[in-house]
Amino acid sequence: MNLNEKSKYEKLFLLLLFCVGVFGIFCISGCSGDESCETIQCYNESKETYSVKGISLPGCGGCFSPGQGVDSCLYSQSHKLMSVSEKTDKEQVDLKACDTVYYGGGCLGCFQERKSCYIGFGTAEGKVEAEGIFYGTDQEETIIGCVDGKSGCVKSSGVFETAIKSIEVYEGIY
Repeated sequence: MNLNEKSKYEKLFLLLLFCVGVFGIFCISGCSGDESCETIQCYNESKETYSVKGISLPGCGGCFSPGQGVDSCLYSQSHKLMSVSEKTDKEQVDLKACDTVYYGGGCLGCFQERKSCYIGFGTAEGKVEAEGIFYGTDQEETIIGCVDGKSGCVKSSGVFETAIKSIEVYEGIY
């Protein structure tokens, strides 16, 4: 099939057919989820012991198939940017992070679980002494820096993951 031999109307029809097919794949991958597209959400609160600032931006997975996905952080539900400072009698945690939330684990978008992957910079003093760049998923966190005196690339016990998850829940953007 040579497109140069087709008329303008035939080319337009083929282009339209291709676009409908691509859009259909996005819809099928979401199994027509009943949640709405996530909107931009902002949060800013300061108290004596903590300060939280955050913004949540919708991703393409959140608009084309809300609440569903294709098990890839490239097809995200949302991107959450946050800055946190928390101080108690025993601990101080400061971090700046980006958390990408997406859905995965099901088949073609059905029966999906909410997942996330994150990256940021943080410091923690208290039960765990940590400083450096960190990244992770729901299952594992890695810090490039120092954790309890060990430098280099260190697997942690989720010192920053716990902070990120609790902050998202607190902000209402998780």
